[in-house]
Amino acid sequence: MDKPELVAAIQAVEQLDSPDASELLEVYADFLQAAGDPRGTLAALQLRNIDGGKAADAWLAEHREQILGPVAKLGRGPVVYEHWTAGWITELSVDASPRHRERAPDLEVMLRLPACACLRRLDAHWQHWPDAPDLPCRASLRQLAIAAKSSDPLDFGELPRLQSLTLHGCPSSLDIVAPNLRWLGFARTQLGPIGELFDAGCTVERVSIEIPWVLIDPGDLAELLRHPFLATLRELELSMEEWPYDDVLITPAPPDSVIEAIVEAAALRQLEFRKFSGLGCWPEQRNRVLAAFASAPGQTYV
Repeated sequence: MDKPELVAAIQAVEQLDSPDASELLEVYADFLQAAGDPRGTLAALQLRNIDGGKAADAWLAEHREQILGPVAKLGRGPVVYEHWTAGWITELSVDASPRHRERAPDLEVMLRLPACACLRRLDAHWQHWPDAPDLPCRASLRQLAIAAKSSDPLDFGELPRLQSLTLHGCPSSLDIVAPNLRWLGFARTQLGPIGELFDAGCTVERVSIEIPWVLIDPGDLAELLRHPFLATLRELELSMEEWPYDDVLITPAPPDSVIEAIVEAAALRQLEFRKFSGLGCWPEQRNRVLAAFASAPGQTYV
């Protein structure tokens, strides 16, 4: 088995802590060590984990520039955080928010690092998905949170193992080949275009929608909750957008118009799971929602 086949086999393993995965990871660690790649020693140390990961962390700190190239100077912290598994970055968070934008790496440069080829989870919701069909991590990603320009189409191409996608913003259209996609979330978005994405044939089992506190249009929510796509779902989760108050984030209680739209949405009664616990309801609002769905099948969480 050569290097591409090894990488493909690791990308395909569902659980990296399984015995099958451990065997593949050890073989690849040997492969890297024989090639003189510092990730090989890092992988071996992480697989042994005899001192709680201290030796692996020290090795990574010493050889960070060799492994990560120009990204290494950013260090670990609020801008870039990575979780390593046997020499692979399996979880990555990149904060390119206005406060950190000048220090954030180019996302495509980061994703092209050899260590990112088996990436499982990416949170980069202040950056846009690179238009790069040859990114190795495409074959490995399971969870993705990414920015979406509200006025532009978004074409992900093929992400064969993606299970969860969160869009911060709402594109004009969504093109994606992801047969394993089961969960789709929307945050920092206006509600009107969401239904249009499902008109285009985006079918998943679970949808999560963060209702924007600013400029919320009760009519948009009511229309969305009448959309035929609800009939294809098992679960719908609604939450309120957090809002800064005195330097902390709070979840304000929803306006009564939001509660009205929910209790009048007949399609919600067909779902297996209705989750409203992130709405921050007042007690009387919570009681009204529970009473509205008391006789409906499935489960309601408020």
